Amino acid sequence: MSEHIDKRYDSLFDSNSLEMFGKVWGMHYIFDFLHKLQLLDDEYAGCMAENLAYHRNEMVKYMGAELWQVSFIFQWPDNHLWADLKPLFESTYQKPTEEARAMVHDFCSGYVPGPRIESELQRDKKTRDFDNLYTPVTTYIKDHADIGRNDPCPCGSGKKYKKCCMDKN
Repeated sequence: MSEHIDKRYDSLFDSNSLEMFGKVWGMHYIFDFLHKLQLLDDEYAGCMAENLAYHRNEMVKYMGAELWQVSFIFQWPDNHLWADLKPLFESTYQKPTEEARAMVHDFCSGYVPGPRIESELQRDKKTRDFDNLYTPVTTYIKDHADIGRNDPCPCGSGKKYKKCCMDKN
């Protein structure tokens, strides 16, 4: 699972900030689903919960004074996990920008990642090339042309594709 997400990291988070926030905030639904189906064991599900807590804190920090824009998450079903944050989200709309930023900063500075996440962050700082984090967008090119219905069949029978192998593929 981790390898699958890592391969698509750039396309998973290549979106606007509201969409990206929704993706991070909603990931627990996916991991809960996989855990209920026993596709994630308890240990890995616990690690994913830790990862989500870290990434949610990062997203709160990223949104800053505009945190009120993502308060839609509190309308999602079964979103009691972070219900205590609703006042923080809503107050960023009513407060002056600098005051809202200070509130969000104070909240985020209270978060301390666990030792596993801290060691992964330290390892990433040493090994990851943050200047080239995202892979460039590339165009997909087919390795062969499509066979048209009226083209000769590639099996060599001399018949049109539609009268020969089209229904077999």
